[in-house]
Amino acid sequence: VCFRRRDSECGRRSALCRAVCPEQHDRFRTPNVVAEALYAGDAIAITKIDEYEDATDHGRCGLAADIGDVDGFADILLRLCQDAELEEICRRSYVYARENYDMERIVARLHYLIFGEEG
Repeated sequence: VCFRRRDSECGRRSALCRAVCPEQHDRFRTPNVVAEALYAGDAIAITKIDEYEDATDHGRCGLAADIGDVDGFADILLRLCQDAELEEICRRSYVYARENYDMERIVARLHYLIFGEEG
């Protein structure tokens, strides 16, 4: 679940359920969903899958609850909805995505690792 930054047209916060991936065995779709949400500037609400610390940038871009903890997940949803810093969390999400999920940067890092030179 991801929360949108302030809606520029109406000037108020709007919550958007972008994606819910409740299955623990769904390891292939989750990284794409997280990267897309971060790139959209959304705060992340996630369960503590293996990648949750990276997905939330250790809590700077969202919150995580234990897998199977419905009350804990509901709590983080409420906390994000009511957070006065939601816009800042969303801004950090976008910046984090640009720094860590940008395809050109990923390819440049790979090129450097393989060839030992700037690409």
